[in-house]
Parts: sequence; structure tokens; C-alpha cells
Amino acid sequence: AQAAARGAQQSVNSNQLTMSRTVVKAPISGITSRSNVNVGALATAGTTQMVTVSQLNPIYVDISQSAAELLALRQQFAAGKLSTPRTAQVQLKLADGSTYPMVGQLRFEEAKVDSTTGTVNLRAVFSNDNFVLLPGMMVNAQLIQGII
Repeated sequence: AQAAARGAQQSVNSNQLTMSRTVVKAPISGITSRSNVNVGALATAGTTQMVTVSQLNPIYVDISQSAAELLALRQQFAAGKLSTPRTAQVQLKLADGSTYPMVGQLRFEEAKVDSTTGTVNLRAVFSNDNFVLLPGMMVNAQLIQGII
């Protein structure tokens, strides 16, 4: 009876190990897209993208600014007509015309101009506790880059 119990316990341990190898954990929390792989399909480690996980809080908003606007802004800084704000705050206007209640912070300005669009990419970060902002959503950004 003891031998049968040990055999059953080994079977349980083996099944638990096998099951633990079937769980895939994401390194970030967020929402997932539709699965790219059907149940039962072969997935190869490192090459098969099973699903996309999008981080929602905080959320990053990519902004395009024309190179001409940026050049004019830098010329005004050089001439002493503008001073730099302590932090570049960003306000968003949503598609329905409402203003997003949280103010974001400008975190990144790319050091090159996109030759196809003539724009420089900026990135702002926003708190998104209520998940109002979603990946791919179109918004208008208003930011203060200089103070007269």
C-alpha cells in the first residue's frame, strides 16, 4: 500500500512539473491582444509571438512635432526670447473634445528628424488609472516647451 502511495505521489509531482512548464508569464502587466496562435499549434521558444501585452498604466503617448516648429523654438531660446520651463507638462485632448484629466510629463525628444514626414518624435508619460487611454488611440497634445 505504501509503495502504491509513493507511486501515486510521484505521478502527481510529475504532472505538476509538466503543468508548470505550460504556463507563460509576461514580464509586464497590462492587457492582451487576440492570440496569434491557435490551441494545439506548435510554438517555438524565441520565435513564435503568442500574444501582445500592452502596458496601460503608466501609458506612453508618442507626439510628432514639425522640424520647422522645433527650429523656430530653438532660435527663440538662443535669442533669449524664451526660457525653459522646469518640467515640460503635456495636456491631452481626446477624440470627443474633452480634456484628459491627468497632466503628463515629456520624457523623450528624438535627436533626428524623420525624413519622410519632416517631424521629430517626442514621448510623454501619463498616469492612466481608469484606463481611459488605450494603445493606438488618437489624441491631440498641448505642451509648454518655452516660457516668454
